[in-house]
Amino acid sequence: MMSDKKKILIIEDDDSSRESLVSFLEECGYNVISTGDGFRGLELMKKDTPDLIITDNRLPNIDGIELACINESFTKKIPFIITSAYDNLKDIISKLNVISFLEKPIDIILLRDLVDKTLFR
Repeated sequence: MMSDKKKILIIEDDDSSRESLVSFLEECGYNVISTGDGFRGLELMKKDTPDLIITDNRLPNIDGIELACINESFTKKIPFIITSAYDNLKDIISKLNVISFLEKPIDIILLRDLVDKTLFR
């Protein structure tokens, strides 16, 4: 049964925010892996091939936009949701495989609906 679950990678450097997102999405029935660092996020993108990535833009080492750009070179592109306290990213992310931009604080109901729609379209 566990293998049927969609896998989500959360990359968020704020421990409290990351833990809240992990708990919420696990309660929604998803298999969730997470990290607080951009380099580690990139490793998990390559190794675990998640079905969806939710990342903050401002991260240690590699930011969310850079991760989305790297994703563009992958054979199987992974859908991204980028979060940020700043809304000046909308023009940049429209050119990448980013399905949505969510401004912080994140509306978790909106996030859940967006995740469900993305993974089960």
